[in-house]
Amino acid sequence: MPRLILFRHAKAEQASPGLEDSKRPLTERGRRDATAMGKALAGFDIDAALVSTAQRTRETWEIAAREIPNPPRPSFESGLYMCPARDLLKRLREVPDTTHNLVVVGHNPTLHELALQLAGSDATLAAHEIRTKFPTAAMAIFRLPAAAWEKLGPGFVELERFLTA
Repeated sequence: MPRLILFRHAKAEQASPGLEDSKRPLTERGRRDATAMGKALAGFDIDAALVSTAQRTRETWEIAAREIPNPPRPSFESGLYMCPARDLLKRLREVPDTTHNLVVVGHNPTLHELALQLAGSDATLAAHEIRTKFPTAAMAIFRLPAAAWEKLGPGFVELERFLTA
């Protein structure tokens, strides 16, 4: 079954004067968490990765990918940086049906909002955890019944798990 993995970037340095938000690097904890979540991703046959162009998302992917056998070459997309959830959903509906396991490395509130939409009224513990918080380095993993990305939306996917570092 195809999967969509929404992966929030790991912990980044706090904003500071003179440092653009998009240039914030990961903290030491963020690097450790990215490694741990990469080990979790290694259990999936990831064949595509969409990654925001912000430094913290790029670093998160680069560190996590070291733990994945044969990681895909990522598509770094500026449109994923702080976009509304509806824009991310629109972009995901353009994913080719040849893609089976897609990871998106992005930001809140976008990933949290999209995860909430996709989980819908799911009553599982994983859905409850998502409703509570979508912390840094968290992953919401959704199963698709078929590789039909143009149909992606609430009711089409099933929340498989929610992982945190």
